[in-house]
Amino acid sequence: MKVAVCVSGQARKGYKECLDRFKKLFPYDFYFMHWNGYKKPDVPECYYFDEPPNHYHTMFSKGYKIACKRFKEIKDLVKLDMPQKGFIYNKTKNWHKQLIAHQLLVNKIDDKYDLIIKLRYDVLIHVSEYMQQFFRDMEKKAFHEDITIGFADSKNQDLNDEINIHNHYDCSKCQGYTILDYIIIHKTYRCKNVLSLHKEKSLIGAEWGRIKFFVDNGINNFIS
Repeated sequence: MKVAVCVSGQARKGYKECLDRFKKLFPYDFYFMHWNGYKKPDVPECYYFDEPPNHYHTMFSKGYKIACKRFKEIKDLVKLDMPQKGFIYNKTKNWHKQLIAHQLLVNKIDDKYDLIIKLRYDVLIHVSEYMQQFFRDMEKKAFHEDITIGFADSKNQDLNDEINIHNHYDCSKCQGYTILDYIIIHKTYRCKNVLSLHKEKSLIGAEWGRIKFFVDNGINNFIS
């Protein structure tokens, strides 16, 4: 099983500590991308891309109906905020760019990798022998069972070995099925048509976009 680590997004203050921790946990080939027009990160062989235009709002993508209470609530807030292009409108309009950034980077690496670990520049991970073994187990699970596994932080601000399986509907933020996105482990073949859907104004962002691209039909193909 060949594994690649793909780090995408925007490198902000503190990213170097995050990368140092990544390298201690993931003994694989690393690839980096960044948007043009921002301060360049201090990383080897980084791929740079022009940030995609906002030619539509990600909450109003074409031909994608979602039966999700949270999606409807946010969409309604964006509609109210649209005339003045306020905080909610601007906060949500870029939610699809994480998917675009990830696919742009994955497109740059060859097909010799079986599994991709998607990371962000701003994720701080606890480093321990337990966590190293935990991720090896999760990588094998993602590969052999062909499922997508997502991770996020907990309410506990202290870094430790504690791991919890996210139960859907168990928190106010997740009112539907969601793939947590701080780290995502997935088979390489997934997430192939992001760019074409963005061009067609059909790409949706955040958890709803991740479900569409990283999970097959049904709800049993991922763990968060």
